[in-house]
Amino acid sequence: MSLELSTLSRMTLSYNVDEDRVILAGELKTGHVVSLVLTQRLLNQLVPHLLKAADSLRTSDTTFGSDTKESLQGNNAPVQVRDLSNSILVTAVDLTKASGCVVLDWMNNARNRKVRLVLDRDSLNPWLAAVKHCFVRGSWSIKAWQAQLPKEIGCDGKPFTVH
Repeated sequence: MSLELSTLSRMTLSYNVDEDRVILAGELKTGHVVSLVLTQRLLNQLVPHLLKAADSLRTSDTTFGSDTKESLQGNNAPVQVRDLSNSILVTAVDLTKASGCVVLDWMNNARNRKVRLVLDRDSLNPWLAAVKHCFVRGSWSIKAWQAQLPKEIGCDGKPFTVH
């Protein structure tokens, strides 16, 4: 299955004790299921930028349709990964501010497999809370939530890469 750029329609976040990683199990709009493996190092780099984005979305007057929220929350059953060959170790994330939302393009080391997650102002904070819960469950430091926020996360529409 090629995942050149596929968009998530729903997802489940969890902490894997054996691997000491956060796992984002996601169902793609195509119906396929993929597992994104997120490291502590990558998430520590990403979280302050997402906190900044959440802050700027709170103060934004732009409204974004609820399509994203509904599609990510539409089916409350957890996403189950049955085929581990669709697992991607994420080594970089392109973060793009768009009108009323944040777009995250998760990539593997070769950057030939990308999965897109779109979070609007209503879904970004709950998603960050779920990530923080994974940090606590893994006994990871939550310094990323206490770090000084970056001044800017890039211009609207232009990606900013986090490694």
